[in-house]
Amino acid sequence: MALQTVANKMGIPLDSCMWWGFNSPTSSTMDAAGESAAFIGKIFLEGGTGSKTISSAGGAITFRTGTVTFANAGTNVRIGIQDLTAGGLNDDTFDVYADFTGGGGGLASNTWYEKAMTNGTKTINHLDTVAICFEMTTRGGTDSVQIASYASQLHGITNINFPYRAVDTGAGPARQHGAPYGACIVFDDGTLGWIQGAWFSPGMNSTSSTTYNSGSTPDEYGAVFQVPFKCSVRGGYLVVGSIASTDNFEIVLYSDAEGTPVAERTVTVNPNYTGSTTGVNPYFVDFSSYTLNPGVWYALTMRPTTANSLNLGYYNIGSSFGSKYKKQGIFGTNCKYSSRTNQSGAFSEVQSYFMPIFGLMVDQLDDGVGGGSPSSPVPRSYIS
Repeated sequence: MALQTVANKMGIPLDSCMWWGFNSPTSSTMDAAGESAAFIGKIFLEGGTGSKTISSAGGAITFRTGTVTFANAGTNVRIGIQDLTAGGLNDDTFDVYADFTGGGGGLASNTWYEKAMTNGTKTINHLDTVAICFEMTTRGGTDSVQIASYASQLHGITNINFPYRAVDTGAGPARQHGAPYGACIVFDDGTLGWIQGAWFSPGMNSTSSTTYNSGSTPDEYGAVFQVPFKCSVRGGYLVVGSIASTDNFEIVLYSDAEGTPVAERTVTVNPNYTGSTTGVNPYFVDFSSYTLNPGVWYALTMRPTTANSLNLGYYNIGSSFGSKYKKQGIFGTNCKYSSRTNQSGAFSEVQSYFMPIFGLMVDQLDDGVGGGSPSSPVPRSYIS
């Protein structure tokens, strides 16, 4: 077996999640009986094959609200799964569902939910196209419910042709090509299913961050990970912020991160080379190529070298949801937000439900055979 160089030599990104940086959510508002919102796309099962069932025997749908007024007991909002019409719209028949009832029925503004199903059953094959739907079946008083939806930075911030949304504001469902990700499925056995094309998880609506400096304890944070295949990397990024002109820091690639860490590549960052001094945003660095092997814990970290504080971003999935949503990412659950102090000892995980936001630039991949170099670019997969 041999490592073969990507044709453009620059490399291809290997991201912890197909979403870095926060895009403002788009919300679909339901404020009349019969109004609805649906997220339509191919359901990717975490195992990449087979079929799974969602029902009241453990199944749930994960989503997030926008602004909500849900004070009247005469309001009912239904969430579940529908098939599609020949015209590509949700067919208005819930195969599996659960209801929220107003006046204390559990919907609050800007909140993540993992709603257990109570009625019906639905078996979904890997890559079946379905609609994850929300409908205000009855409305009392002045109640109004928004369902948040998001775009994938992988495929453009706003407009995506497939997957898509279907929104009914009173005249029947109509397609929308913006922000088509707003829900995912937890099947009866705990398996996840999500709309192919983006990482969708509680906590992704905003970027959390750790503020620290050279005198902090810990004073070094970053991503600890294992790669699923042998490859060579020539750079990467972390999501860094609060960079002032005197805020010197290093980004370091380590091997044996959970044993006896070895700094394999160290990049000293010039803090004057930054596009923003506020917020947290991707900061790309380059280093000489280094080969990663499966089964080894590596780390990509940020270490301030002055007493001035910097921020390092991550996603907080939340203790009530846990780390299972990491399974949607390329590294799966072999991806940890970790830290250590004074460049001493092994890195340890901060919280299992924190998702590090980072990426690597892969410039060589193992061909499994050996031999010459490629004559054409590495193919890229697209949604179909």
